[in-house]
Amino acid sequence: MAVAWILSICLILIAATTPAVLQGPVPATTAAPTLELARVYFKSVQSTFTNDLLNPSSPAFINRAAMIKTELDPIFQRAFPCSFKSSRVRAFSSGSVINYVDLSFVSTLIPDHVQIGYALKSSASNVTGFDIQVSSINVNGIYSSGICHNISLITASCLVLLSWLLSSQQ
Repeated sequence: MAVAWILSICLILIAATTPAVLQGPVPATTAAPTLELARVYFKSVQSTFTNDLLNPSSPAFINRAAMIKTELDPIFQRAFPCSFKSSRVRAFSSGSVINYVDLSFVSTLIPDHVQIGYALKSSASNVTGFDIQVSSINVNGIYSSGICHNISLITASCLVLLSWLLSSQQ
């Protein structure tokens, strides 16, 4: 009896916190969506920094920026097909080569730093022309662990109650 009562409360709480699905047509808007930037940087330890990478109009900068854009855009397009718009290499600095890249996302759908970091980390071994030191990936000033551990308070409470209930049954 007590188990059924607690499970019903858990189901009610989960249902109450689950977002509702809109029914019917969604009105079209004519305003263009605004874009938000995610600032990413990572090291390429197998690359050698040269001073011409400091000049955005130098061939070395232009070629490396194009190579990075060519590799990163498909990664983020696959990971975030509804929100990713483009990447732009901002700068390079020494320390092997540190690559600074801005990622543009639709503002209402921007992924968090963990999701962006995970997308880059999971594809790092597949890029060609440069390397990505995964421990150096930084998104919006936060080093990315690449692993997301999200659990709602309701779910955690239900698990604790269920555990307590099962242990008291023995």
